[in-house]
Amino acid sequence: YSDDAVAARLEHLEVQLHNKMKQILEENPSYPCRFHVVGSLVKGRFGAHSDLDLLVEASPGWMASERRRFAPEEEVSVQVVDHPDVLAAFAPSREIASWSPGLLRQLFEEGRARKGQLEVPPEAAAKIMWQLPMG
Repeated sequence: YSDDAVAARLEHLEVQLHNKMKQILEENPSYPCRFHVVGSLVKGRFGAHSDLDLLVEASPGWMASERRRFAPEEEVSVQVVDHPDVLAAFAPSREIASWSPGLLRQLFEEGRARKGQLEVPPEAAAKIMWQLPMG
């Protein structure tokens, strides 16, 4: 992929991320939400056709309803953090306290600098995933 294509994709997804975070915060007005970016962006493998993987900690009711919703067509993929080991299974992750312009570009550069460095061995991630409750 060209650098221009990746930069354009990052800019596009940044708008999508801002809208998604705003929506989630509006749907959880009295609950302290937490957001974590995972996947290709933080692993240094992001490309011009990549999506954005977002883990969300929010109110238990919201997470239960979101878990049942499946939307593969969305460019910002949301997974709920409803078990303590979910974050470890998706490592590495980067918590984002709030959206700001250039956030995804910064995460992209950090991921690219760290590319190839595993934070959780694949065997440990597989073990964690198999132990998570499915529902």
